[in-house]
Amino acid sequence: MMRKRHLICLLILVIGLAIIVAAEVAAADELEIFAGQDKNGRVNVAVDFADARITKPNPLDPERTYTFSWDFDGATDSNLDGDKTNDAQSYEQFTTWTYTKPGKFLVTLTVTDGFNKATSTLTVNIRENTPPEIFVNETEQVYKEVEHIFYADAVDDNAQPHLLRWHWEFGDGVTADDPPPVAHTFLAARVYEVKVRVTDPENAMAEETILVNVVEKPGEMATLYQVNGGKISQKGKQIREDGYIVYKLPIRARHDVEIKVDVGDTSPPVAVLVFDNEDAFLDYEVGVGGTWNGDLSRESLDYEHKISFKSDEDTDMYVVVDNGYQVGGFGSLGGMATVDVDIKDVDYGKWYVDIPPFVIYVIIAAVVVVFGIFLFMRVMEMQAERQQRVAALQHTKVQKDVAVSSLRSFLDNPEAVTVQESERAKYQARPPPPGAFPAAARGGPGGPPPGGRPMGPPGGPPQRGPPGGPPQRGPPGGPPQRGPPGGPPQRGPPPGPAPEEAPAAETEEAPAEEPAQEEPEAPEVIEAPAPPVVDAPDVGKDFAAPEIVESQGPVYMTTEQPKRISGFDSEEESEEE
Repeated sequence: MMRKRHLICLLILVIGLAIIVAAEVAAADELEIFAGQDKNGRVNVAVDFADARITKPNPLDPERTYTFSWDFDGATDSNLDGDKTNDAQSYEQFTTWTYTKPGKFLVTLTVTDGFNKATSTLTVNIRENTPPEIFVNETEQVYKEVEHIFYADAVDDNAQPHLLRWHWEFGDGVTADDPPPVAHTFLAARVYEVKVRVTDPENAMAEETILVNVVEKPGEMATLYQVNGGKISQKGKQIREDGYIVYKLPIRARHDVEIKVDVGDTSPPVAVLVFDNEDAFLDYEVGVGGTWNGDLSRESLDYEHKISFKSDEDTDMYVVVDNGYQVGGFGSLGGMATVDVDIKDVDYGKWYVDIPPFVIYVIIAAVVVVFGIFLFMRVMEMQAERQQRVAALQHTKVQKDVAVSSLRSFLDNPEAVTVQESERAKYQARPPPPGAFPAAARGGPGGPPPGGRPMGPPGGPPQRGPPGGPPQRGPPGGPPQRGPPGGPPQRGPPPGPAPEEAPAAETEEAPAEEPAQEEPEAPEVIEAPAPPVVDAPDVGKDFAAPEIVESQGPVYMTTEQPKRISGFDSEEESEEE
């Protein structure tokens, strides 16, 4: 029984291995590859093989290793094994190969995975690399120290024109690598060999030679002059037939330009063309037309041209004097033209012309604002001055009304005024009681208190002092004593008995009698300058008009007044009050 089971297990194992081997063999038979499409190439130019791929299995089995082998020439048995398709030159999936001779070549790609092998072929057609073809003038005649422009063209059947590389050798040590047109100036009069070389992207090269005869210029042709300082003036400029001269004028916006061209009597007429930008002039210069400003230019041939205009923008203007180069043609008389040229930027150096308009508007607005502020302040000052004058007039009017009112009150009832003054004078004339002030402070018996005004000897009348000082009185009951002319009257005390002295206070012991002191002298009367007097209004027909006194001091009024009972004036009253 056990043996039978072992035989069954062994049989199952053999069947499994057979299935596995059959599956692997079936997978190996599925290997397929693709080498790529047929290709064209040139001698000595690498051919790119970048399309090779395995089409089956898809996806690739990661447990297998795939090996690529390229044979680029199926007609040659390189390894001498009798098989011309297995001469491997590369083992990369993507590769390049350069053929050194023209012809058709069979390319074979072989791929193995360890179990099977697959091949794929393609054809490569290699031909010779034809260099470009160059078209130039074989000979040219140019003028010494005059810029000359060389024109050329090249055609290549394998590349676009913009892919061609140019190289110029002018024969005087100067070279250039620019495509045509190319400008060059020869500095010596002789024959030069100018070589032109063109190379295509496959490094195929072609070369041509131009014989250039450089001669002294009898006239000018394609001469460019730079206008500096805003003006240029040239006399007797010679322009050869079918030639031109040009003036480059840098111009600012809003500048006025004046152009004047005069032709000699024996010269053919010329045209004057104005170009607004460099590109338009270059088109004219290379002979392909050019767009000149029709409003400013003078295309008609003439012996005198005058052009004036204002520039609209900052630019470089080109002024061309054309002697049959593009304008005139068969209508030209031919020959060399002799011209006088004057070109002037009228506003050159005028800085205020170059100020942008918006800046001018801002300045004008600022001036208007400043002027408005100044005018407003001046009006306010004038109003303030007017208010001050009105206030001064009103104040003067009020003072005048008060003075008139006081004067009318006095004239209407003088007795009431004099009685009040008399009562006030009595009170002021009464001496202080003895001992009210120390003797030292009184300056002796009966002296005034400290800071008081001098009253004269005890019981005597007060004496008037200098202006602004205490009053000085005359004898009791005496007439008023007038001061300086025009000044206020000086009056004495009212008549009547002198006031009695108060008895001295009784003491237990009489003090020692003090030595008698000299009576103080009355202060000297100082005459004050008379104050000015203003006109007093006519307040009554029974009184005389006030007398006008000229003076530089304060203003007072004088008039005849009745005698007063008291000797005190208004100044004394004001002091007592």
